Amino acid sequence: MKILKPRWLALGLKFKFLTRYTGDMLSKVKGLLGRPVIIWSGVIIGLLSGLSLAAYGSQAAYARLYENRIFPGVKVLNVRLYGLTKSEAREVLQKSVDDNLSKGLRFVFRGQEAQLETTLLAKGSDAARDLISYEIEDGLQRAYAVGRGGFWLSNFSAQVAAR
Repeated sequence: MKILKPRWLALGLKFKFLTRYTGDMLSKVKGLLGRPVIIWSGVIIGLLSGLSLAAYGSQAAYARLYENRIFPGVKVLNVRLYGLTKSEAREVLQKSVDDNLSKGLRFVFRGQEAQLETTLLAKGSDAARDLISYEIEDGLQRAYAVGRGGFWLSNFSAQVAAR
């Protein structure tokens, strides 16, 4: 007569065998690597965590320092805007644009120089047309957005690159 073992008993025996086998393997690996490797890997992981936390903290402090102001190194139309609020930067840009437009356009071709006004007046009517127009608000928004609105690491790299 054949004696049948319950299925759970057979599974339990297999589980004990696998546990003992993997436990032996872990002890062999631990013996090969030794305790210093485990300690040094913990030290390295701790240092990397500390460095990333310090980088995040410094970026957050730097962003807080320039809250509602434009970061250093940012220029629009070759005008330095760093440290200015949006309204201050708008005034500086408008003044720079007005100064450039009042000078007119200067061209040099084959040694001859020509100066053009930036506003053309039509003959016989009061209509005038600007040759050049500046999108100050768009440039201002882009200047303010440098180093903002992304992942903290990409913000930090954009802020450093602007300097």
